[in-house]
Amino acid sequence: INQLVLEFQKIFASVNWSTYNKAFCVLKFVQNAITYQYDQDSKKQIEWPRYPIGTLAESVGDCEDVAILSAALLVRLGFEVVLLHYEGHMAFGVCGSPDMTGDYVYDKNTGKKYYYGEATADGWVLGEIPKGNRGNPINIIKVELLVKEENETEYKIIYPQIQKQKTILTCCITGTGTAEQIRLLIENSIPKEMDI
Repeated sequence: INQLVLEFQKIFASVNWSTYNKAFCVLKFVQNAITYQYDQDSKKQIEWPRYPIGTLAESVGDCEDVAILSAALLVRLGFEVVLLHYEGHMAFGVCGSPDMTGDYVYDKNTGKKYYYGEATADGWVLGEIPKGNRGNPINIIKVELLVKEENETEYKIIYPQIQKQKTILTCCITGTGTAEQIRLLIENSIPKEMDI
């Protein structure tokens, strides 16, 4: 997922698109990369929610799978995203400015407008709610919390029992923020008597 996000970032760095067009680009990618298929047909289960990486790997999914994949990509690209859970259907929403065009779902708890994303088939544009979902009861699920839980990392340092040659630790692709966190973790966790 993160590698795909890097590819989107490369594309977005080379064009002068609005945030709407960037989010719409991700929507179009998912609409065209993933074949819609009911869980009953693909997994022989009534419901089988896939992780985003599973949806990508299998290239199939139903409404919650493509909504979760879209949301996972968008939140990593810096968008504020929610899952929109209707009775029997799921889509996603992207938080936008009040003057953005299109249909939106209003979250009365936050006062934010989320522009509807329907990823089940090509042809839907960002900000277009299917007639069957307009005005229906909806559960708004914040994606930020889901991503934070998914990305939790457990750190463990094993201290050597014998004196070893000093090592330089290099972190690649993950960015300087991660490298700095690792440096601080190591500095703060190595006992002073180890003389490192």
